[in-house]
Amino acid sequence: MVRDLVVPAGLHTSLAAAVAVQIATGSLGIARQDAAGLALLAAGLLLFAATAVLQLRRFRRANGVRLADLAGQVVLGSATLASLGYAAGLAGATWAAFAGAWWVVPLAAAAGGLAYGESGRRWVRRYRQQPVQRGRTLDVALLVVAAVAGLVLLVVAR
Repeated sequence: MVRDLVVPAGLHTSLAAAVAVQIATGSLGIARQDAAGLALLAAGLLLFAATAVLQLRRFRRANGVRLADLAGQVVLGSATLASLGYAAGLAGATWAAFAGAWWVVPLAAAAGGLAYGESGRRWVRRYRQQPVQRGRTLDVALLVVAAVAGLVLLVVAR
């Protein structure tokens, strides 16, 4: 039964932390624009990928099933709140890194990570209540708006 799905301890917290680190390393790597920056960006991506794989394996081991929507919405952040939080965190952290406001980078990264983790918690709660999935038109539209807003912010901040 859907209500009996086990969410491994620390799933949302570890994803939130990995995303925060990825946002911070990504924004600093982008701002550096050199080989060390590229290595920093890659390290953040590898940490996130390792965390995602580990958490998906833990979920499958605990439940004996795979949920494609869990992978997409929770782990890979295609849910609206996760996408918007990630985009805003990355945009803010990248702007701060380019502007030399280094103290803002971890704050923006943490905010993006927290939104990502909370999005996962909300998705699991909704899924347990009503597992039938509805259309994602609004999610896609909001993601496009957030992406365009982030790009505009980056161009204007230069």
